[in-house]
Amino acid sequence: MKLLFFDIESTGLIVHKDRIVQISLTLIDGEIIKSKTILINPTIPISEGAYRVHKITDDVVKDSPKFSEVADKIHNLFQQCDWVITYNGDIFDIPMLACEFLRCGLEMPAKTSFDVYKMVQEKEKSKKLKDVYFRYTGKQLLGAHDASIDVGGLIEVWNYINKV
Repeated sequence: MKLLFFDIESTGLIVHKDRIVQISLTLIDGEIIKSKTILINPTIPISEGAYRVHKITDDVVKDSPKFSEVADKIHNLFQQCDWVITYNGDIFDIPMLACEFLRCGLEMPAKTSFDVYKMVQEKEKSKKLKDVYFRYTGKQLLGAHDASIDVGGLIEVWNYINKV
């Protein structure tokens, strides 16, 4: 079974207005098949609040591809998977990505998603991935809010939960 883990960082929190500035995707079928992290020029300014979270500036992404230039490749990864695994993705990442796809004339692939956040929310005091990661692995998630770091942490938490 092919699992696609993904996370995004954005210009803000309004899914129909804001844009993706970084996306990390890892496709696994027993082992990593493909892993890709892309900085994206959102074509709109990154809000101060978003910058405080992920530390990505407008200057950092100004020469990066626009989402429309990478949309087909991202869409293709979704087409290859059986399940999509996220952390708080049902609320934010999936709707944000769906809006970006729609702007490019693509539909969000209809895949079964599994949001690890929902699985742990009743057991955890903190809902932040870095805290959940520490609880399950005993390690610090250094560099949280870099999409590739978050995907790596998500994969480790997923693996721990599914071994228990």
